[in-house]
Amino acid sequence: MNWYKRAQNFTYENDEERTEISSPYGTVVITETYPRYEFLEDMSPEEFEQIGLDEDEPITKLEHIEVDPNKRGQGYGRALMEEAMKEVTRRGHGYVYLNASPMGFGGLQLNDLTSFYEKFGFQVIKGQGGNNLMGINRPQLPPEGNNELV
Repeated sequence: MNWYKRAQNFTYENDEERTEISSPYGTVVITETYPRYEFLEDMSPEEFEQIGLDEDEPITKLEHIEVDPNKRGQGYGRALMEEAMKEVTRRGHGYVYLNASPMGFGGLQLNDLTSFYEKFGFQVIKGQGGNNLMGINRPQLPPEGNNELV
């Protein structure tokens, strides 16, 4: 069985506001949140205004994505993100947010991590030195056939 078919073996754990999507080689956590909790401490009122969100309208946050260190660079992160974006679309929120922040020494560095999320349409909304706040309106999956390994 090839890596992609193994990665498609996803399980979902849901509660009211949080979904954890797991595969044999990694996990991604998705939560429902609000801009007033996520952005207002990190942004000036002018910066927040540029995003164009209502502070009381729910958004989706990709809270954590992790791939087994022994399986990195084989496409499992991409498969997890594709599954997460399917869940985001199902939730129907118009805005998705994440904080691109390198975890430890074994994962992607900030530039590579940012590039990874940009492949899914995310844009940096604020650089904070060691991390980038990123967001996307009306998310969609990357075009079929882009099998680049991440």
